Amino acid sequence: IGRYTNSLGTVESSNSVMFAISQECCQEVIRKFDAHRTLTVEAYDRAWEKRFGHGFLAGVDNQIDTATGTLKCRARLIPEGDNLMIPGLFLNLRMLLEMKHGVTLVPAAAIQRDPESTFLWVIQSDNTLTRRPVGLGVEDGKWAEIQSGLSPGEIVVTDSFNNVREGQKRRYDLAPKAE
Repeated sequence: IGRYTNSLGTVESSNSVMFAISQECCQEVIRKFDAHRTLTVEAYDRAWEKRFGHGFLAGVDNQIDTATGTLKCRARLIPEGDNLMIPGLFLNLRMLLEMKHGVTLVPAAAIQRDPESTFLWVIQSDNTLTRRPVGLGVEDGKWAEIQSGLSPGEIVVTDSFNNVREGQKRRYDLAPKAE
């Protein structure tokens, strides 16, 4: 699963886009940039529906904007298909901060929350449900990383949460294996 930061950006030229990142991720981004690690950037249209192009972080400003709490960044961008880089065009940008491997993932739809905890409904070997508190890591909208409370291979409920209760019997069909 990938951990990203999202920003609104503006096209500057035929291959450059400016955007700002939150001060919460500045330390990490600057360290990786200074270590010459490539930070990939994907651009999408304003509705996040169509991928506009892709590229990499090319530069960072030397100070945080105190009015907004953000750091200005520049990315080199290659448009895809027949997209044109028109100066002033707004794009949604997504910069990859980290790719995690070997983690336990569940569909984001399985995650439940109440005032006390974040939890999953787990189907035990006898087909009964049990509520399991879990520690979450990265969430990307489709998948969620489980850091504690669930073992790989355990089966979780992803829909029909109405009237679910501890010990209830539950029939299920396995979803196709995640890519």
